[in-house]
This record gives sequence, structure tokens and C-alpha cells, in this order.
Amino acid sequence: MSEVWQPYKVFKELNKVNVNEHTESKGKFTYLSWAWAWAEVKKKFPLATYTVYENKDDLLYHTDGKTCWVKTGVTISNKGYCSSWTWTIYLRR
Repeated sequence: MSEVWQPYKVFKELNKVNVNEHTESKGKFTYLSWAWAWAEVKKKFPLATYTVYENKDDLLYHTDGKTCWVKTGVTISNKGYCSSWTWTIYLRR
């Protein structure tokens, strides 16, 4: 499969995947396993990569002393997407 970037190609391809049977619920949240989702991305875009960004102390999470978050990036077809995920364990009970 050619991985030449075309507008909306990534969204169109991944939006076709039915994730309904692969979600899990915990507390008031419904989520999709990262491992399962990443496997689906790699099926469609084998050259895709991801990064978990380290903080200044080489830890895989960031904190301001009150909360913490993980910063991740995904590159598909030479286009990067970056996101931060706040730790919400207390809400998942």
C-alpha cells in the first residue's frame, strides 16, 4: 500500500473500522485498548510510528505536582499528530 499523504485519507481509512465490539467500560468511561487500536492502524498504514515523549527527567510522564499526563505522537504517511492525555484514575473507579 502506498503511503503517500492525501487529505483526509487517514481519517477515511480508520473511520471505516468498526470498534464497537472492542471497547471496554470502566466506571463512567468507555475506551478502546491502545494495543488493539494500534494494531488496526498498522494494518492500514504499516509504516506508521508512535512516540511517547519523555519529560526533562527522562520519565514517560509529565507533572506539575498536582496532576500528571502523558504526551504522545503518531506519524502516519509523514503527517504527525500529537496529543496529551491527563491521568484520570480517580474518575475510573
